Amino acid sequence: MSFWHADYQQIIEALLATGKPVGGVADFLRAADKSSRIILRHDVDRMAGKASDLARLEARLGVCSTYYFRVSQSGSFPRSVVEAIASLGHEIGYHYEDLSFCKGKRDAAIERFFRNLEALRKLAPCTTVSMHGAPLSKFHNQDLLTEDDLGRAQLLGDAVAGIEPFSPYYLTDTGGTWLAQANLRDRVGKAWPSDAVPTVMVAFRQFVAASSLPIYVSTHPERWSNGLPGYLRSKTADSLTNTVKTALRYLRPT
Repeated sequence: MSFWHADYQQIIEALLATGKPVGGVADFLRAADKSSRIILRHDVDRMAGKASDLARLEARLGVCSTYYFRVSQSGSFPRSVVEAIASLGHEIGYHYEDLSFCKGKRDAAIERFFRNLEALRKLAPCTTVSMHGAPLSKFHNQDLLTEDDLGRAQLLGDAVAGIEPFSPYYLTDTGGTWLAQANLRDRVGKAWPSDAVPTVMVAFRQFVAASSLPIYVSTHPERWSNGLPGYLRSKTADSLTNTVKTALRYLRPT
């Protein structure tokens, strides 16, 4: 499945209609009362320009969220996109995959993590980080950072480990679907009820309004499109990726 910007706008409008505070990961971690908050997070895996489109849409709707960026093979971030999104008031974070990149060698991975974090902070403030699932790797990036590492990096927290204790309901478009079966590693808190996903908007609205736990919505901007060509590209890419993920479920544990 791929998604349209009009669908994302409906999601945001439904969340805003609850009257609950809506913001990014750092907003949540800083809040005194976390029980009623709504978290918006975007993992920018590919096609960074599409993140700018969602960021502008959110700005028009009056909400801020968090955008996590991967580093390129050459060690750079998409400067113009990062700066443009930060200028709209959104939070910028590092989408780290250093453990899988370094094939499980923790010392090398930590060194790479700090180097990339420093490079990103030259473009925008960064107070939280989020791991990249890297489903084709046997190494789980979530295993990299300890509390000591977060402290040394002067980070407020991690977008998974820092929020897990508050048991949010977690909704993600990982795999191009709102359903969890396409998701190998992108998990936090409680699974979202399958009968209240955004494709059933009435049920979605009712669920988010009634929830007494935090709501956590995570998307990947490359899956969200304004036009048919981008929609079809995203749909094709997810179909291929999900085929590989299905095989991996049988070949190794998650």
